[in-house]
Amino acid sequence: MASMTAPARLGESAQKHRMEVSRRRFLQGAVMMGGAAALDTGLFRNSAWAGPPLGVRDRIFVLIELSGGNDGLNTLVPASDATYYTKRGTAQDVKTPGANNGIGIPAGLTLPVGEGFGLHPNLSYLKSRFDGGDLAIVRGVGHPSKDHSHFSCMARIMAGDNSGTNTTGLFGRWLDGLGADGLMGVNVGDTSVPLILHGTQAAVTGLPGWGGLFGASTQQYETLAFDSLLNLGNDEVGKGAWSNALADTMQAAVGEARRINPIYSPNVSGNNYLARNLTYAARLINLDLGARVITVRQGGYDTHSTELDDHASLMKDLDDGIKALFQNVSPSFRSRVVLMTYSEFGRRVERSDSAGTDHGTASVMFVVGDHVHGGYASDAPSLAALDSRGDLNITTDVRSVFATVLDDWLNADHRQVLGATYPKLQLFDPNSGAGNSDPLLATVAFQPLQPARILDTRSGIGLGRVFRLGAGQSIDVPVTGVGNVPLTGAGSVSMNVTVTGCDAPSYLTIWPTGDARPNASNLNMVSGQTVPNLVISKVGAGGKVSIFNAAGNTNVIIDVQGWFPVDNAFMSLVPARVLDTRVGIGAPKAKVGPGGIIPLTVRNRGGVPDRSDIDAVVLNITATEPDTQSYITVWPNGDAQPNASNLNMGPAQTVPNLVIAKVGAGGIVNLFNANGTTHLIADVLGWFPTGSGLHSLVPSRILDTRTGNGAPKAKVGSTGLVELQVSGRGGVPMGASSAVMNITATEPDASSYITVWPAGQGRPDASSLNTAPGLTVPNLVIAKLGTDGKVDLFNAAGNVHLIADVVGWFD
Repeated sequence: MASMTAPARLGESAQKHRMEVSRRRFLQGAVMMGGAAALDTGLFRNSAWAGPPLGVRDRIFVLIELSGGNDGLNTLVPASDATYYTKRGTAQDVKTPGANNGIGIPAGLTLPVGEGFGLHPNLSYLKSRFDGGDLAIVRGVGHPSKDHSHFSCMARIMAGDNSGTNTTGLFGRWLDGLGADGLMGVNVGDTSVPLILHGTQAAVTGLPGWGGLFGASTQQYETLAFDSLLNLGNDEVGKGAWSNALADTMQAAVGEARRINPIYSPNVSGNNYLARNLTYAARLINLDLGARVITVRQGGYDTHSTELDDHASLMKDLDDGIKALFQNVSPSFRSRVVLMTYSEFGRRVERSDSAGTDHGTASVMFVVGDHVHGGYASDAPSLAALDSRGDLNITTDVRSVFATVLDDWLNADHRQVLGATYPKLQLFDPNSGAGNSDPLLATVAFQPLQPARILDTRSGIGLGRVFRLGAGQSIDVPVTGVGNVPLTGAGSVSMNVTVTGCDAPSYLTIWPTGDARPNASNLNMVSGQTVPNLVISKVGAGGKVSIFNAAGNTNVIIDVQGWFPVDNAFMSLVPARVLDTRVGIGAPKAKVGPGGIIPLTVRNRGGVPDRSDIDAVVLNITATEPDTQSYITVWPNGDAQPNASNLNMGPAQTVPNLVIAKVGAGGIVNLFNANGTTHLIADVLGWFPTGSGLHSLVPSRILDTRTGNGAPKAKVGSTGLVELQVSGRGGVPMGASSAVMNITATEPDASSYITVWPAGQGRPDASSLNTAPGLTVPNLVIAKLGTDGKVDLFNAAGNVHLIADVVGWFD
């Protein structure tokens, strides 16, 4: 009989088996009550189902399936062709068919789009996009098989190849090539996933149209259970590989539900389910969880009878749905979204005896987007030259349309995806393809994120082991491809770095991996302290940053908050010291006295060039050896000193804080010390030119719970929440994507932490600053703005006053 000893760690083969098992997973309701389900075909990394957010040149494709066979002739009406009316009869009104049961739409009711054609009268939004040059119309499109079966014809189109097996879909294979996972391919409105998204490796997701994701509830009795599932996945459960795999799956399912669930708030009411699902699709895009291809379905197009009324209703819902997508998608993503409609086939030219139409062949497709080349992309079929069955002859192979999207929008090679070469259409504006940088990169500035933890040496997050960083030790931490930072295209990352459990006075230095370690510090700590600080670091070799600890042993935590594209105007630098009053760098060798001001020249120093268009600099400011309670204010030279603070300190404390400071007259920023004497240190980390997307401001106070500014005049209690209106205040306009704020916690009566995140999204497992009784702690935050331009601030324990000074915003 085997001895009952504690199980050993899994061997290499068992570990691999565990990983593969946990990858073949579900995302909610397939096993649990309701929610979303993932296709069990793919790989995923580190139990993180959401893919990285969009890279600089990544585009989004939204595909609407018009299921049943859309009547292209009543969608795009050949209003000048008498044969159309001969074959179909003429309706007296769109909603009131004539006595002859005619289904032809009178020319005077259509919305003219040139060449004698008119859109269905219920497609007013699409007509406006056509008039604006943003709608391409593909006429006479279909599959050359002329298959009249709903199922086999749609399978042929979705498969997109000539194998005849129809086991994978064309976008599933494309996602396979990306190594895609999780939310890169999403079907919205149903937990099933259409064939067009099926691959052999890529995991794709089905999201329901009714919400209720398992793991997203905030009811206490449910969150206790969810937290238990999250904890199960942190380590081996001791019951073997299958149990470990199940624990990993549950952990990932609950975590992902909490990230996705904000798309359902507020719920979209009404009977237009397509508009509902496309609104949720827009919200999913806005969350920036990596969605590249999103599919939705609108049924009801099999109009064998009473077509006039039924089809008119479908057209109205289609038009309203497309409008809902583009109205709800964020301006920062709108230009990166293209929507297309398709159907399995069209309808017969001649009406049926029941005032409808039977299965046909050629139909019409719409392609909509800001960078779509508007107009007609193909020729119309002739109504006078039908095939032997009385169907329209196809003028455009549907695979040519998909080939064009793959090559010219998604930067793919359609020959590899479709297995053959197809002639392409002109669907997109010149220079708007994914391989070009002109039109879209201009819209890319700082990319704010929902904060995400990418390193925690206490639990093994990030590097896969539990440890403390020792004296004189360095670690290289991956920052791209994790925490929603894309694998490619990120030049710098914004991270909140926290040290805790340190056993000696020390400091951390963070710099791009592969460069020499600079003479600079990012945060300073003493034994027993928990110290946070925002860090903006250039990404180094292998998509990593390096972290050095000077003395003692400490735990290190990193929560990533956003990233700057490589092609962005922000110029990240290896940190360089430009001020140290202890040795006389940048100012006299002397402490700064009470009310003292240091005019610090930042232009033409530390890697910052001597240019007149420098808007702001990123400085890590450290106060050390203060002899009394005080605060430091940084502002542009030439402006009035604001009522704001950048860091606060007590006697003998060493306190760092990141500052994004608007540069004033003469390339100078001013540093003011309120009380006592203190040494000041400044390390420059980068700079922003005018037009970079950052709009730096003279600091302005928008929250102070001590005075009732921005929130009630009261401390924020344990698990308390402040919803702070940011846009429209302190110089931040409505429509800003994110804001740069200095957050200060003061007069806390317990050890706690503060989390700042976009309103309307689930609270992340992250911290923005940490507090201890009696301490005043500041930290800079670059916060993505949520619903109505607001952010939420959460206090974990005790009671504390919160202050926020806004210092800038991003487009």
